Amino acid sequence: MESIAAVVFFVYGLCILSLSYGWLKLKRQPILHASLTPRTRVSVVVAIRNEEKNINLLLKHLSVQRYPRHLYEIILADDHSSDGTLSVINKWIQESDLYIRVVHNAARDTGKKAALRNGINKATGTLILTTDADCTMNECWIISMVSFYEKENPRMILGPVLYRTPGNKVFGHFQALEFISLQATSAGSASLNRPLFCNAANMAFSRKIYNELRDPLSSKTVSGDDTLFLLAIKKKHPGTIRFNKNPHAVVETLPEKNFTDFWNQRKRWVSKSKYYRDFDILFVSVLVFVTNLLISTGAVMMFFNPLFVNYVAVLFLLKLLIDSCLLFPFILYYRKHHLLLSYLPSQLVYPFYITATALGGRLLGFEWKNRSYHVN
Repeated sequence: MESIAAVVFFVYGLCILSLSYGWLKLKRQPILHASLTPRTRVSVVVAIRNEEKNINLLLKHLSVQRYPRHLYEIILADDHSSDGTLSVINKWIQESDLYIRVVHNAARDTGKKAALRNGINKATGTLILTTDADCTMNECWIISMVSFYEKENPRMILGPVLYRTPGNKVFGHFQALEFISLQATSAGSASLNRPLFCNAANMAFSRKIYNELRDPLSSKTVSGDDTLFLLAIKKKHPGTIRFNKNPHAVVETLPEKNFTDFWNQRKRWVSKSKYYRDFDILFVSVLVFVTNLLISTGAVMMFFNPLFVNYVAVLFLLKLLIDSCLLFPFILYYRKHHLLLSYLPSQLVYPFYITATALGGRLLGFEWKNRSYHVN
């Protein structure tokens, strides 16, 4: 078993160090280029369902964007909201100078993907930006993404998504660190021209590439409107996906409030993995799972054989050191220093969490937006 663990951790270390190198070689993008005269028409598309508590704050942030009003529109794609979401939106339409359009899913269409397709199909922008209703962003978010688009001309832009961690809550910090690991992996892999995944809470793509693909949002699965879209572009146009390292491009969202919502969200994320056909993402996913499985099973074996104590301690310390090479530069760059204190406690839980999530996402159903979904 020791020899297997040695090989797995050697490969894992090479993988993480490669991603760290990818992150470090990314150039920090300036907020504006001297020659930039905004000319790209932008459509910000947001799928919404029962977002009465969140939509007002999102629209406040979109209303102060430093981008010409006549060059961007906000399309809110409603997925059969039953609360006061539409009333809040109508008030904004009446009282603000934002160009807001509300489109509704047909009675037979449900889910976020149906809403996004509906919203994107109605969009008039050359560049589509997507975010979520519970997100907030810098006033330079749109212009930072447009500036990057006009300079690099990528098919897709990945933007950083971070959690707004409330106070010193342990659970919130655990989620924030895990999310940072995903974001750092997304950035590093994109820098190496082997992008692995992205997050629709902060994503931009040209309308042209969306129209090129037969089923860009992968309607066959509930989740994956972002990563499966990215993998389709990667296959058709390799080397055209970029990560925007501009600090002004950050979008923030809130961690889940309780374990039940968190567990359902993670199972939903994992559920799309059975549709992966990309070697890079399959290799990294299996490698991460096996690495954490070795630690978690070794920890269980300690209760039956004390000799496993040293084995688990060595593996844990190795993983702690390896992961820090990727996470710490990302954390420091985005000034999330307070999360460093939670790094060690989170790493103690992480191997068990990854193992359980990987299995649960493939075997168990989940709930999302008051709807139940089963794993086929």
